[in-house]
Amino acid sequence: MSRLAALVLLVVVAAAHATALSPPADPAPAARPAGPVPKTVILGFDGMDYALTQRFMDAGLMPHFKRLAEQGLFQKLDTSNPAQSPVSWAVFNTGCNPGKTGVAGFVSRVFMPGRGGALQPTPQMMLGFNERIPADDFVEHPLALTDPHKFRYGAMWAAGAAGLVVGLILFKLLFRLGLPVATLLSLLLAGGGAWAAQRWAAGYIDSLPADGKLPYVVNPMQGTSFWSYLDKIGVRTRGLQVASTYPPDHEGGNTELLSGLGVMDVTGSPGAYSVSPTTRGPSPTAAPTAAARSSASSRTSRMSRARS
Repeated sequence: MSRLAALVLLVVVAAAHATALSPPADPAPAARPAGPVPKTVILGFDGMDYALTQRFMDAGLMPHFKRLAEQGLFQKLDTSNPAQSPVSWAVFNTGCNPGKTGVAGFVSRVFMPGRGGALQPTPQMMLGFNERIPADDFVEHPLALTDPHKFRYGAMWAAGAAGLVVGLILFKLLFRLGLPVATLLSLLLAGGGAWAAQRWAAGYIDSLPADGKLPYVVNPMQGTSFWSYLDKIGVRTRGLQVASTYPPDHEGGNTELLSGLGVMDVTGSPGAYSVSPTTRGPSPTAAPTAAARSSASSRTSRMSRARS
């Protein structure tokens, strides 16, 4: 075999190892449809009542909503059954009824093994529940999870072959050294690259979970969301605070979503409610008025006379 053929063979081997270890590339986004695409804005309000909204618009308390209603369409919309937020948002996102989305309320019931192996009903959050899932889709090199031995030695051989090729090109072709000297230096370079790659691969494997699983929040909602269909035909979608989308799926290149209802807070719950009143009451830290001070002085005087 000639030197050139051996060099080409080494390059092919190194490229094959590098290709086997590299993660798959993300698919390219779908092409946008020809011609202009009309823009549509969807505003969703959880628990908004038609009758109250109409009353507030008629009273002039919601002028912006009234203008939107006059420019577009404002009518009653039947809710889901049962009328609960996770159920309604799952129906809205997918266009499927609760029997197909699998979301029937805030809390569902699953049967888990209990004492003695008997199945016992256990509550499960329908906005998302904690689970341990395979980590293959969340690591850069899934081969390190499925076959650590192959990943470690594959990285070592790939780095060694690449070091040998680079050494021969550097020392033989560029520096014009003799073949024995160039081969020796190339082997040293290849050995150093293989040792460094093996150390890196071992550290990478040690950083992964031993059981190959990661803690994850599972969204039980089933069905395909409407923006997934739009993404496939190239229509761009931007969503802010979109309910029942946590954790976010692997959306296409035309879709960007920021999850809303269902995102856990620091307490591990979907969030706490707050009330914003339109009238301000007395502040608990406000200074007492003259009447309050007089009333407090009278109570103090009565308590002193009672003790005496």
